[in-house]
Amino acid sequence: MFRFNKDIGLFTLDRGKDTCKYSTEFCRLHCYNNKMYKAFGKRMRERDIKNEHYWQTATGEDIYKNLQHKQYDISRIRLCSRGEAFLDTHDVERVESWASYLSQYDINILVFTKAWRDDDIRSLIEKDLFLYSNLYIIASLDLDTLQYYDSLKNNKWIVSFFGNDSFEHPNFIKCPKTWKHLKSYCIKCNEGCFSRCKDIHFKMH
Repeated sequence: MFRFNKDIGLFTLDRGKDTCKYSTEFCRLHCYNNKMYKAFGKRMRERDIKNEHYWQTATGEDIYKNLQHKQYDISRIRLCSRGEAFLDTHDVERVESWASYLSQYDINILVFTKAWRDDDIRSLIEKDLFLYSNLYIIASLDLDTLQYYDSLKNNKWIVSFFGNDSFEHPNFIKCPKTWKHLKSYCIKCNEGCFSRCKDIHFKMH
């Protein structure tokens, strides 16, 4: 089920770490969820099972009903704050159906993904999902994959980078939430992820 993530100010639907099929060595080493699984292992795994069932069965209408009674702003939601949204091509079709339904309610969906590393999934995302104005799909890069930046930009991807606070590039802005420690800022930020104007550089955690 969607939960409200107070840290970023968005409702999020997460998946378990076993969905991180396209993670890099750097990503696995620095994953902030490592400490969560160590501290709350059983609880995290139980939540993963429930979330995955919801992920596999929910329709766009189910998601809207899940969100509409909440007290917080639902104009922006995120898939996923942990785990991978696009484990296979079926997930691309699933996210497309959600985006199509939720567009009538002006709900924007933010997705960070490393699944661009799979040629079939990348091609399908570019062909089918880039058409949706309420989908903000961002290719996640780190020190192991930064060399693919130009290729992704040539295919009109928004890109994020994490892994070196000294990194400088004219196309990137520093994420206000992570660099200025602005809690619950993502719901109102128009500088990076929801602007399509700049790529995003996240501060190391």
